[in-house]
Amino acid sequence: MIRFSTAWLFAAALLAAGLPAPLRAAEVRATFQVKLEVGNVCTLDKGADVDFGTITPSGSHQTYTASGSLVVRCTLHTPYTIRLDGGLHGTVTDRKMRNTSGQTISYQLHSGTLGQCGSWNPAQWGDGSGGSCVFSATNHASEQTIAVAGQTTLSTAEGGAYSDTVTATITY
Repeated sequence: MIRFSTAWLFAAALLAAGLPAPLRAAEVRATFQVKLEVGNVCTLDKGADVDFGTITPSGSHQTYTASGSLVVRCTLHTPYTIRLDGGLHGTVTDRKMRNTSGQTISYQLHSGTLGQCGSWNPAQWGDGSGGSCVFSATNHASEQTIAVAGQTTLSTAEGGAYSDTVTATITY
């Protein structure tokens, strides 16, 4: 009579069922990548308004200056351009502040920061039309403050508050 060990029968049954035998070990490896793409993005915020303050014209042509700023936040090394429109009451080369009675005072805007427009470039900062320049630079910091320089010349003006709203547009 033939005697079978139950351990051998169990091992044979495992092999027949397709299950790995306890003594057979294998090692399988897989590789995978870790990825990230950083997209170019820019934001443009108002830093400070261009405010000439309260002036008292003397009757002779006087030039008044004021400064403001825009704040640019872009992905590092992102080239960008900033265009300024002509405001609500003028064009990029003939901007006007207006009071409530409709009187206007002309003014100019320039870039006070080095860039394609340059610092106090004689061309007014605009949208590229009418001889105006477009500010361009490449972002080298997490935040850049771009100076906006305003200038107006007047001898007389009607009293009151004058204002204009200029829209800045960033393209990157």
